[in-house]
Amino acid sequence: MDETTDRGNSSRPAGPEDLTAVRRLLSEPGPDHDAVAAGRARLMAAITAAEPPGRQARRRWRPAGRPRHWAVGSALLGAVAASAVVVTTLAVPDTGALVTVPPSAASDSAKPGPQATAQHILLAAATAVTAGAAESGTYWRTRVVRGQTMVSPDRRYLLRRGSAEEIWLAVAPAGQSHRIFEPLPVQPVTAQDVAAWRAAGSPAEWRYPIDVDDFGEVEPGEVVKSSPSPPFGSRLTGGWRGSAGHLMKRSVSWAEARRIPDDPQELRAYLEARIGGLTKKFPSIDLEQRLEPMVQASCFELLAGLPVSPQVRAAAFRLLASMPGMRAEGAVTDPLGRTGQGLSYQLNGPVARQRLLVVAPDTGLLLADQTRGTATLADGRRVNIGAYTAYEQAGWTDEEPDLPADHD
Repeated sequence: MDETTDRGNSSRPAGPEDLTAVRRLLSEPGPDHDAVAAGRARLMAAITAAEPPGRQARRRWRPAGRPRHWAVGSALLGAVAASAVVVTTLAVPDTGALVTVPPSAASDSAKPGPQATAQHILLAAATAVTAGAAESGTYWRTRVVRGQTMVSPDRRYLLRRGSAEEIWLAVAPAGQSHRIFEPLPVQPVTAQDVAAWRAAGSPAEWRYPIDVDDFGEVEPGEVVKSSPSPPFGSRLTGGWRGSAGHLMKRSVSWAEARRIPDDPQELRAYLEARIGGLTKKFPSIDLEQRLEPMVQASCFELLAGLPVSPQVRAAAFRLLASMPGMRAEGAVTDPLGRTGQGLSYQLNGPVARQRLLVVAPDTGLLLADQTRGTATLADGRRVNIGAYTAYEQAGWTDEEPDLPADHD
């Protein structure tokens, strides 16, 4: 259905009139079922030929507890893929993957155009993110939600567990950086899972067997409890002192973060050199097999929330666009309910898995990163299991952290 990325042959730049036409298509109420296919084809043709207007600037920090949500249609406003990128895996339960287009986007005379490829989407995203203005503040602050989707020990339903983490990185050499960690409750995933959980007696803890193959990311014999412990805060010391974050398991200083190249070729050379340094510490890494996946993963880390310039983020998008293997999958929903455009690729290994990434449509920041496989429940239902990291918030702030009662 969708095409993989190819090297070279990027889409042509387009003027504001092309993007205005796409916005006009999206300004009406939703279509009936028969209009969707033709409308989607026409919208994808517009995206393929256009680059975004570049109006999206990176937003300031939003208070915790107010996650952003985007409907499929609004996520596509303008040149959707220009600023919304999701790398998706298998189908997410209870989420649709169709782009909703208004009736005016479809007509009897509309001819299906080419679908936007992964390369088109990445290059358009690079153009959009470049428009963001460089910002600064006392802290670079991120909030990340991590979790796993796993099969219950009796294989009757799916469970999701996770945690939220805020990192406050002080820019000033004498400043103190902080970490706030909040365990989240373990819950059934879908309404069908809730019903099966209730039928099993609504257990509050789950004891897993020694053999945990096909259950998901759980430890042999692990006991999982539904009630989370209170949040706690801690000061970041040691290698975190003067750190702007981490890239390929190594700390990045504020000075180095400002020096990361914003040209795709120079960025690749920088990442390869950094990866080479990592292999000196871990000589078992086979660079011949792992270099390309590690360069790709490094780009994802840059987009995930490191305090780099919009131009560096754009270079990361363009570098990803030059690498083959991604497929455009359409609109998908991330673990926090946010939507964006999908790009999938296969992970190598003994178990078939794919990876998911999501970037906010109005910021270009990565929303989520998922890896998924499949499992079979006792009733024969095939389900998705795996781990995810959702990047809920990232940005500069002059506020001070609101530390929980339990902190050092």
